[in-house]
Amino acid sequence: MRYARILAAVAGTPWAIEPVKGRAIIEFLSFAAAGGRRTPGEIAEITGRPLSAIDANLGTITALSPGAARRENREDAVAAEQRAIEDRGGVAIVGLKGVISPRLSDEMDLSGGGGTSAEGFAKRLEGALNDPRVGGVIVDVDSPGGNVLGIKEATDALYRARSGDKPVVAVASPFAASAAYWIAASAAELVVTPSGEVGSIGVYTWHEDLSQALETAGVKISLVTSDVSPHKAETHPAFALSDEARGDLQEGVNRYGRSFAEAVARGRGVAVDDVVARFGGGRMLGAEEALKRGMVDRIATLDDEIRRMSAALTKPAKAKRGAMASARRRAALW
Repeated sequence: MRYARILAAVAGTPWAIEPVKGRAIIEFLSFAAAGGRRTPGEIAEITGRPLSAIDANLGTITALSPGAARRENREDAVAAEQRAIEDRGGVAIVGLKGVISPRLSDEMDLSGGGGTSAEGFAKRLEGALNDPRVGGVIVDVDSPGGNVLGIKEATDALYRARSGDKPVVAVASPFAASAAYWIAASAAELVVTPSGEVGSIGVYTWHEDLSQALETAGVKISLVTSDVSPHKAETHPAFALSDEARGDLQEGVNRYGRSFAEAVARGRGVAVDDVVARFGGGRMLGAEEALKRGMVDRIATLDDEIRRMSAALTKPAKAKRGAMASARRRAALW
């Protein structure tokens, strides 16, 4: 089977991802493993990218990362963002978009199409907070979630930013699902666009049992593991999942799920039991309902929040100039 290692890695990892997106990933991997190949036109339709931006050599496993079709130059991207910060009156935008992975290449991480790495997000957030030209940060969120690895570190980085002297607001524009909400809930303020959705709290994993298919195909697999590792291959897809192996997988997703709920509770200032009872139980919630349940602070667009923060950052300077002018006028009266 093609891409067997990738399939095993995906199936054996706990995911905090919106289930529809998760199924799409699995369907694509299964399609590719069976020898399927997407045409550039199909990739353009699936990813929403223009056909001119799609590499004709893509079509199998690389289509899972559409940002690789056209990689931006890192220096140009950074320079453009610095110019944009000045245009926005000191507001920096840190993106949290696409499927979240522990790490991605710089090009993929900056492209905005292929996904975001938890590590890269934390680094860009830190860079913005340490930049003297930045007065405030908006986290632009549009993600179905992703791998659980690295999420705690990214979440803690965003939560620590609350103790600094620069405002940090996260905006679900329009989608903050699962791991993306896990992270975004730790911002000092969380906003959702009017048509947006947030939630999908929870973690899951899966095991593909291929034993029957292999038996039908006349394929018999024998595993040999070292005597110090009796559980080393207990989730191998060639065999049915034992009760003991299922219990271990369950323990793992429960552990990550609890960490998820605790992080949201800390970020939103509520009890863990409230998160479990009121925050959707794994479902996505629309803007109005999310606001009613305390999952977000307000409903506004990304542009609204940029204008709002920019205006707040320039108020002290305007007030200072006004005070100086008043002092000069008073002095002129004497």
